[in-house]
Amino acid sequence: MAVSRGAPAGSEALPRPLAAPRLGRTRRLSGLKRAERRLGLLYVAPSVLLIAAIVLYPLVETIRLSFTNRDFLKPASGAYVGLANYQWLWGQERFWFAFRNSVVLTASAVAAEVVLAVALALLLNRAFTGRALVRGSFILPWAIPAFVAAFAWRWMLDPTFGVVNHALRLVGLTGAGVPFLSDPALALPTVIVAHVWKGLPWVVLVVLAGLQLIPREIQESARMDGASAAQEFWHITLPHIRFVLTIVVVLRTIWTFNWFDLTYLLAGGSMVTNTLILPIEVYSLGFVGFKLGRAAAVAGVMVLFLAGFTALFLRVMTRKDEA
Repeated sequence: MAVSRGAPAGSEALPRPLAAPRLGRTRRLSGLKRAERRLGLLYVAPSVLLIAAIVLYPLVETIRLSFTNRDFLKPASGAYVGLANYQWLWGQERFWFAFRNSVVLTASAVAAEVVLAVALALLLNRAFTGRALVRGSFILPWAIPAFVAAFAWRWMLDPTFGVVNHALRLVGLTGAGVPFLSDPALALPTVIVAHVWKGLPWVVLVVLAGLQLIPREIQESARMDGASAAQEFWHITLPHIRFVLTIVVVLRTIWTFNWFDLTYLLAGGSMVTNTLILPIEVYSLGFVGFKLGRAAAVAGVMVLFLAGFTALFLRVMTRKDEA
């Protein structure tokens, strides 16, 4: 083999270093990645701007208004008043009444939806005749507009002409009609049932999708090892759908806590019927009493409550997953 000129005797010529070509290739790859990143940002920019326009800006404006004395009937209003609106809310019995009802309504409805959804999803995950038709029809209550559902419920629960009271009279449980939506003891539970009926289909379909992601090999192995149905549910099914249930609880809590139209159209939302909730209080203060600053303060409390609940709940569930 030829010996390179100037190299020691007996040594072989060293190959020419390849650092320059590799460096050029690395630079080209980096340039392509930067171009792809810029292209990706360009694609998502319209969505980000749209979200900022319809979500972020109204949220910031609501928080800003909560620190002012803005009044629809007073064009010159809108001066900064600090925490005066929040201090006013602190001493209002009506606000705390609405806050309590909102928490009770949300907690009861979401808990019932999750429990019933898991049970129904387990049934729908089994093989039976007509399963596709049953699964498809399950989404109908959720797809019906809220105002249509509210008026349907009002008709069914009417004390004189409603089918529910007619059925109760037929079986002899009552002689006169039961005022489900005007009795303070029955109105809020009735609204909770309507919320569960309306929101349950979405939760069922999401939980069902989570169940279908569980590897069948794990379930079959557990059954071969003699695991009972309860053991399979607690040690295999539930841990695998915990993330899905966490997202469901967070989203349904936010949606139910902010849900205005169903409760308002069903029972009116008043202290007399025990159905006053915070979204209705925001409407009453802002669009009936024209006190936009105070209405924004109620909305600000709702934002803080939901943000705190979401952060705490996610932290607890994350700790459980880490443990």
